[in-house]
Amino acid sequence: MPAPPHPPVAPTVSVCVPVYNASRYVDQTLASVFAQTYDDWELVILDDASRDDSWDVVQRHAGDPRVRLARHERNQGAAATWNEVVGMARGRYVKVLCSDDLLSPDSLAIHVALLDAHPSAVLAAARRNIIDEHGAALIKDRGLGGLRGLVPGAEARRAIVRAGTNPLGEPSVVLFRRAQLLAVGGFDPQWRFTIDLDAYARVLEHGDLLAADATLGSFRVSPTQWSAALERDQRRENHEFVSRLAVASGLSRRGWSARRGRATASALSVGRSLVYRRLRRRARL
Repeated sequence: MPAPPHPPVAPTVSVCVPVYNASRYVDQTLASVFAQTYDDWELVILDDASRDDSWDVVQRHAGDPRVRLARHERNQGAAATWNEVVGMARGRYVKVLCSDDLLSPDSLAIHVALLDAHPSAVLAAARRNIIDEHGAALIKDRGLGGLRGLVPGAEARRAIVRAGTNPLGEPSVVLFRRAQLLAVGGFDPQWRFTIDLDAYARVLEHGDLLAADATLGSFRVSPTQWSAALERDQRRENHEFVSRLAVASGLSRRGWSARRGRATASALSVGRSLVYRRLRRRARL
């Protein structure tokens, strides 16, 4: 289904929500956009042929002039859907908000102010809370790994290598300059688990990072997201991504930074497994 005609004046920010089988949470996600203290935004929603009633849920907002809806007739997968929904956006800045995550009320206001004040920055990031399926906080104020303020892009890329994981957070707590994200080709489908981190790294080749000293969103985890096989695949991909980014950033694949990143990725993989196992035990109880 094509997106409806859009208003003639482009907003400053496009919040892009790719949706797939998210009927349990997506209304909460959209409510967090409507609750923003910053009001110059549009909400672009693309349903990737959900098999549940997600499309019925998001259509409740079809009458709002700030909201644009579209739907795939056949499932296209994450990368294609993320790229398409960003391509539909008209804002100078763009945020990809996953359909079970939440924005803090001042998320857009803080990030827009930072990017407006620093033309050299190509994206802004923040800390986030990790919440369970019921919205309870599992980990608070997670992310950034000590990065603060305006950080040169090359330095930010090296920090990603050393972290071995995603220090900038999920797209829910990141705001891109849309033109720059499009210029680097958007999201690369070769990556399954590091698709967002790869996009950050490529965008940061062309400008600086703004790391906001604030917690601006929540990332939801569920016990059904984890399996031992999935964890192995994620660890393997993290290792490969760290090694490739090290070389692309002028570091050695076998150097200290890359070795530290791969070791940290392995340690975090174990920690992630323990968290998901705890969630599964709690769900059974």
